[in-house]
Amino acid sequence: MFRSVSVWHLLVLGLGFLAVATVVVGAVVGIVLAVRRRDPRPPVG
Repeated sequence: MFRSVSVWHLLVLGLGFLAVATVVVGAVVGIVLAVRRRDPRPPVG
């Protein structure tokens, strides 16, 4: 089943996965930093 998969196909899939992971991590970090900056002292309790 995987005999017809070429190196370019795996390379494109790898780069696409890396790009998506980078965007997701960047978005999460940006949201966390924005929330912390807007509310530096979260209410306890």
